[in-house]
Amino acid sequence: AISVCTAALVLAQETMRTPDDPVAGRTPSGEILEFGRQCATPIPTPEEQAAVGSALKAYALNYGLDAVGGQIKVAWHVIYFGSSGNIPQSQIDAQVAELNKAYSGFYGGVNTGFTFVLASVDRTSNRKWFGVTPQTNNETQMKNALAIDPAHRLNVYSARPGQNLLGWAYFPNSFAENSKMHGVVIHFGSVPGGFLAPYNLGGTLDHEAG
Repeated sequence: AISVCTAALVLAQETMRTPDDPVAGRTPSGEILEFGRQCATPIPTPEEQAAVGSALKAYALNYGLDAVGGQIKVAWHVIYFGSSGNIPQSQIDAQVAELNKAYSGFYGGVNTGFTFVLASVDRTSNRKWFGVTPQTNNETQMKNALAIDPAHRLNVYSARPGQNLLGWAYFPNSFAENSKMHGVVIHFGSVPGGFLAPYNLGGTLDHEAG
């Protein structure tokens, strides 16, 4: 999943790329695509990395090395505009299945123990939110309006982020536990079966959730 952080999405004019260009692709509406860098999650400082590592080790010691996770309920928010972005339920279900596959193994010798279950899906048509970018009024407004129980849900927002982004998230200690700013924003074309091949296998949400 790390590769999605170095994969970029740039909408290009047809005068810059041809439909047959091997490094380009097309959106359903005919926009030409090329790939470059695109994860907007902040890079943790060494101190933040050490703190997370210590917390995980303490959890493992206190609760046993055979599991450190639990069931995570997913609240999915589909943001779309016009004919773009209103992904079908089948792709949402496929993405949740991908999350379960990605987190079914071991990390650092410890069983992750995480499973994901879809708790809710809602759909919102909003032009500004559809092109949302990190740390903006649009992001704040979208999350304040749509977030569900952030302390007990993984809120996922599928949209078409601006700034050539595949997605982003914030670290747990970036906000209070019940802050509506928590959650993951992903490009709707990155879900399994989406149009952003080769980044349409669900790895973006795997990476950002991690």
